[in-house]
Amino acid sequence: MINLFAVMIGGAAGAGCRYLLTVSLSRFSTQVYSLGTFSANILGSFAIGIALAMLILRPDAPDWMKFGIVSGFLGGFTTLSAVSLETYQLAEAQSWGAAIAYPMATVVCGLAACALGVVIGRTLIH
Repeated sequence: MINLFAVMIGGAAGAGCRYLLTVSLSRFSTQVYSLGTFSANILGSFAIGIALAMLILRPDAPDWMKFGIVSGFLGGFTTLSAVSLETYQLAEAQSWGAAIAYPMATVVCGLAACALGVVIGRTLIH
């Protein structure tokens, strides 16, 4: 039951942080591109890389912490469904270049950020 509560609390905190990030970056976004969504996905990918190295791969880390941070906070913070919607809207507006580039850049940059997070996380625990 403690794992469930950790996920719920983490999810609320992650969603709130995503909202604050999106609002703070909204002045830099356009109707075609959301810098807040993109930034949340890249930061979340980086953070999950750190979490993998520092929490998930450590058997001594408590389960509630793993679930609360990874499934809860990062699940609430990252926004694949928002990327899907924004990509659909780009395609609907016939902004084909952006509709192709935006999800590709999100995945490529997200993977790179995750890998960097793993390297940094492993460095911090050794």
